[in-house]
Amino acid sequence: MQKSFKKHVFIRLFFAVIFVILVNRITSKAMMPGVVTDHVVHDMSQALLMCENKTADVNEFFVCANKNREADVSLNMANSYVMCSDKNKINNPIVEVNINICSDFRELQAESNEKKLLPESMVLLKKTIDSQEWIAVALTEKQDAAMLLVRKSDIDKIVRDAWGWRDQIIIYSLPALLLSVLLLTIYLTRTVVSPLTRIEKKLRRLSSDNLGRPIDLTVPYKEFQSFVDVFDDMRNRLNEGFIQMRRFSADASHELRTPLTILRGNAEKLIADFPLGSESQIKMRLMSDEIERLIEITEKLLLLSRADAHSIQADMREISLSDMLNQLVADADLFRSSLKITSTVQSGVRWNCDESLINQIIYNIYTNAIKYNIEKGWIHFNLEKTKEGFTLAISNPTHNPPKDLSEKAFERFYRGDLAHTRTIDGIGLGLSLSLEIAKIHQATMSLSVAEDNVVTTTLRYPAST
Repeated sequence: MQKSFKKHVFIRLFFAVIFVILVNRITSKAMMPGVVTDHVVHDMSQALLMCENKTADVNEFFVCANKNREADVSLNMANSYVMCSDKNKINNPIVEVNINICSDFRELQAESNEKKLLPESMVLLKKTIDSQEWIAVALTEKQDAAMLLVRKSDIDKIVRDAWGWRDQIIIYSLPALLLSVLLLTIYLTRTVVSPLTRIEKKLRRLSSDNLGRPIDLTVPYKEFQSFVDVFDDMRNRLNEGFIQMRRFSADASHELRTPLTILRGNAEKLIADFPLGSESQIKMRLMSDEIERLIEITEKLLLLSRADAHSIQADMREISLSDMLNQLVADADLFRSSLKITSTVQSGVRWNCDESLINQIIYNIYTNAIKYNIEKGWIHFNLEKTKEGFTLAISNPTHNPPKDLSEKAFERFYRGDLAHTRTIDGIGLGLSLSLEIAKIHQATMSLSVAEDNVVTTTLRYPAST
């Protein structure tokens, strides 16, 4: 069983989008602590710069710092700041810290000159005290200037809280997210498959009848141009092959008609010259029958080649199909006493057609019904008038029909087992020729086999019914 390209593309795109979302999540989670830390450091430096004149009064300083951070509530950490004043006094009773933390950072300040996105007048300090990592921002103008400190764990808490909020939002928005991924995947799949579908619709219109016409196909993207060029080259070669095949069939059939006719005339003459009932006369009669068989094959091949080339000139005129069938049934009943011939023919069925060609269709079906019938069998003709045309069905019982009869009956040179053994005479061109004649008249033909081995060949007009 072949895999579906559309399904394959859909699955690949769906999981690709999911993979991109997961990679984005993992990358964001890895980068978020650094981004938040940089943001907090920037806020600390801005608080020192903007509120430097208020460092003497811790309350005024924090009011000033909070005021300048009102626009960004999510990262407002002013209440977590620890400020070291000019006396190394720790200001922020909310945060419990080591009493020597300010002096430790003063010593570190004298040695460090790390800037990291800070103004020129500021320095960034980092130190681990009592198993806690601290980050400090200090003014560099003087050694005892105000300094702001914050615990790394407080920053990490903000990161965890923010990530928790994001997870909650994702949980609530998961159905919409999955629906968006699904719709995006469907859209991308259609976008990928659409050019192939457009090319397929154009190529499906090709048949043996229009291979000689250029493909009216505008390639949507240049990547498909080489594919279309290869197919167009193959179309031209196929068309040349069909033309040569039809020409050969027509030429061979035409060239064989004259010598075969001469052979038939000589054979008939020799039959008359040989003694009546002699072995030589019998052999010559058998030879004459084979010559007749060859003539029939060449005539049908010639007609088929003309049908393939659309060069059959049909002499269209209105006839009474009901009268034609009634006459055929009446004549058949006289000459086929071993078979029971019945009919259900609705009167008033008329058809604008080539009478000789339609006679050939009915004759081919009828002769098959005789050849493949059972002993003391029957043949039934059924003609019904439909809303726009008619349906003609000819049924007969048969012996063990092939399982593929319904599918292959109209193939050229297809014959049943009995015909292959020459128990029943046949060349396998009658039904295929009948089908071509039906197409010329915008009609269809079909063959079905019932469970009781009854074969029904049906001619429908018009083809749409």
